[in-house]
Amino acid sequence: MAKVLSLLAGLAALVLLAQPAQARPYLMLDADDHGFKALDLGGIDRGQTNEAQTSEVRATLIEAPLAGVMTDGKLAPLIERRVEVDCSQPRWRVLSTAWLDGKEQAVGQDQTAQDWAAFDGDGLGPMVQAAACRREYRQALVSRYLNLGEILANYQAAHAKAAAQPMTEKELQDRKFRNGH
Repeated sequence: MAKVLSLLAGLAALVLLAQPAQARPYLMLDADDHGFKALDLGGIDRGQTNEAQTSEVRATLIEAPLAGVMTDGKLAPLIERRVEVDCSQPRWRVLSTAWLDGKEQAVGQDQTAQDWAAFDGDGLGPMVQAAACRREYRQALVSRYLNLGEILANYQAAHAKAAAQPMTEKELQDRKFRNGH
């Protein structure tokens, strides 16, 4: 009987490992031709208070590249940053950073926490603070039932279907030269 139970426990563990990553809600913050940035709404941890009675919220920011985006001759990694946002002031800090490959497998990690910094001019900080601290965001930007791999695949597919930009004069000349005209 003990062997059967241990066999069933082993099979249950294999089934859990074989399933895709758990679906969590993501808030799309920014997107361009190179990829997108999103906030993992399922990973928000609302800790409370220190001596100064300020509250900090921990959240995970994701930077996902489009397929084919290269960094130093290699495919650009997916970057997950665990950040802490101060809800009473416009500041935040990075607690840890993880670099993942296209299958969401870890390829690097940095666990050193940075100092508090004011928000940059890119507008991500205030959006993260509003979403994490006050739960203010547009519902239309939340992807509810997909895991990150599916979000990335859908984004890449939509980008591939987008209308191509007209060729520049240089691209036209290069094309003529390659074709021997």
